[in-house]
Amino acid sequence: MKHKAMAAVLALLLVTPAMATQQQENMAYVSHQTVDVDGAPVSFQMYALKDEYGFDMNYVKLRDIAQILNGTPAQFNVTWDGAINIVTGQAYVPNGSEMTDPFGGKDWPYLFSDSETKVDGERVDIGAILLTDAEDGGFTYYRLRDLGAALGFVVGWDETRGVYVETAGTDGDCVRLSTQQYALPSGTVSANVVSVDMTDPRVTVKAALPDGQLNNTRSFQTVAQTSGARAVINANFFNSGSAVKDPVGHLMIGGEMVYGSSGRSTLAITADNRASIGRPGLFYRIETCDGGGYLWWDAFEVNQLAQMANQAVLYTPARGSSAPVSYPGFVMTVSGERLAGYASVAAGDTITIPADGYAVYFSAETASTDWHCTPEEGRQVKMAPYLQTDNNEPFSMENVVTMVSGAPRLVRAGAIETYEEPEVIADAGRFGYGVSSRTAVGLRADGTLLLVNCPAATIQQMRELMLQLGCVEAINMDGGASTGMYYNGQFFSTPGREITSTLQIFVAE
Repeated sequence: MKHKAMAAVLALLLVTPAMATQQQENMAYVSHQTVDVDGAPVSFQMYALKDEYGFDMNYVKLRDIAQILNGTPAQFNVTWDGAINIVTGQAYVPNGSEMTDPFGGKDWPYLFSDSETKVDGERVDIGAILLTDAEDGGFTYYRLRDLGAALGFVVGWDETRGVYVETAGTDGDCVRLSTQQYALPSGTVSANVVSVDMTDPRVTVKAALPDGQLNNTRSFQTVAQTSGARAVINANFFNSGSAVKDPVGHLMIGGEMVYGSSGRSTLAITADNRASIGRPGLFYRIETCDGGGYLWWDAFEVNQLAQMANQAVLYTPARGSSAPVSYPGFVMTVSGERLAGYASVAAGDTITIPADGYAVYFSAETASTDWHCTPEEGRQVKMAPYLQTDNNEPFSMENVVTMVSGAPRLVRAGAIETYEEPEVIADAGRFGYGVSSRTAVGLRADGTLLLVNCPAATIQQMRELMLQLGCVEAINMDGGASTGMYYNGQFFSTPGREITSTLQIFVAE
């Protein structure tokens, strides 16, 4: 934005060890610096001066910082009315000059600026320089440390991070958002990244369905605005083109399995905020020791409507009050943790699902196996999910209360994952390997959970991005017309269709 005609483009000061460039009088020199912003590296084009001790003082545009900090606790807007006005707490409105160099990467003459600067209507003294422009007067640049002090974000330096910015100020914040561009081997992408400190006791992570019911959709905007959550993203793929809009993979809400289809890449969160990612095969065991010895029955899917040979499906109230029968078999009913009935069913019959329990469908073939026994009405039972014995990942179901699934896996054990799930290969058009809006979740080695939204990226770019963000595990979630991200009262992406499952981050006051 030109200094005379429009809002001034501002910038900031960093102090770093001296660079090799020899400064001449009244010339600012091109300087490239990487700044750690809330744990994510951001590359800035700056202009440097030498101080009296020979150290470089680096100045960077305010609008660059305003864009990077947008959506964080330190966000601010910039306007011009004869003075440079900074309004804290407001979402930044870009003008197209962000993260660009108006001087084409050339060294440039400068003057010390005397432009008036106001923060929330009050004049502040912030040291600045003006890079002169014969056509329109020039561009004004400001000191980073001065702006941090005036606007409430921390600027520091240490040996590990180098120069860093913490947007939460000195108090810290357990959930933060960063918006920036990332240079990847396969191309540059823009991304909104929400980082969640899972060690903070104020944090709770939940999955959700509209009204807690399957085959129920709602606008993402309504879901997010009524949730009370700090951050919300879309979660599982779902059958958006079908009459029954069931999710793909596992979905657990509040410790209850709402839907289960094994072999899908899954994020699991425990009640004490331990997170893990794997591709778990689950079964659901109903067992009893109430007289007559130990008896058990296994179900292999949860609330899946498709029925076939050699199958057993658990149906819960999340499916509704009933489910249709499409393949002959038997149904065991549990009400109030007691066996309430067992009867044969045929195609066209209806399974009644108790509001205070569940029903288990066994195909005729499953019910005829040697290990299957006839349930005795009145026996007390308990049910819990278990991992199949062929699970070969550090994935546990102990104390898990939240699960969402996606595909394909992006990062595994700190490296890009190239294995593609059979359902992804079979339906590549749906999972989308071309450029598309995308959502992903990832875990860093320290347990930090990342929620990532990209307006346009390929699957390969998502792999590279999640690895660059420091993830040791990551999954691609639903995308395209389902892509949604909400943070702290703002929408960074809104889906083009109503959606089903969401992942929501809450912070206790």
